[in-house]
Amino acid sequence: MTRDEWLAIVASRPAPKASALARTDRIVSIDVTEDAVATAKVECSIHPRCFVDRLAFLKTPAHGWQVIAKAYRMVAATASV
Repeated sequence: MTRDEWLAIVASRPAPKASALARTDRIVSIDVTEDAVATAKVECSIHPRCFVDRLAFLKTPAHGWQVIAKAYRMVAATASV
């Protein structure tokens, strides 16, 4: 699957807010290792799944902080309500 195909699939999904699903996302940690490099650990709930995301950021004069890489894994599944 290409990046564009994946993005089209994601764009076609209904937003959790539109489905009245509660979100319990939180930033677990942020580590700024240099003036222009940082990483973050984020827990995200996309009902009924829960994910842990690891994000890498790069700060540039032209664009500020941008996510340049993401790794994630599903950590739990909850029953549908």
